[in-house]
Amino acid sequence: MKMQEYRRCRAERETTIRFDAEEKTAHIYTADPVYIRKLDKLTETNPESYRLTWTEPGGGAKKYEAPARLIRFGKPTTEAQREAGRKKGLLYGYKAVN
Repeated sequence: MKMQEYRRCRAERETTIRFDAEEKTAHIYTADPVYIRKLDKLTETNPESYRLTWTEPGGGAKKYEAPARLIRFGKPTTEAQREAGRKKGLLYGYKAVN
């Protein structure tokens, strides 16, 4: 008998990244299809760094491991940076999106 796929509402599509100062491995749990696709692709193209460790029956959630050094937090862009990006996009033929 085939299991019926459970579809999560938007609030249930969470992603949790856990690591600490001692352990050099980040543990990633996600039920968000967007991040599952991204992490599956990273696992395929970079098996030395990313590893799938668990899949929920039905495929609705997965767990991965990766080196903690690959987890990054960035600064928000400034209005000047966004405007420069818009101008560059227009220069290369992209349409402005409001």
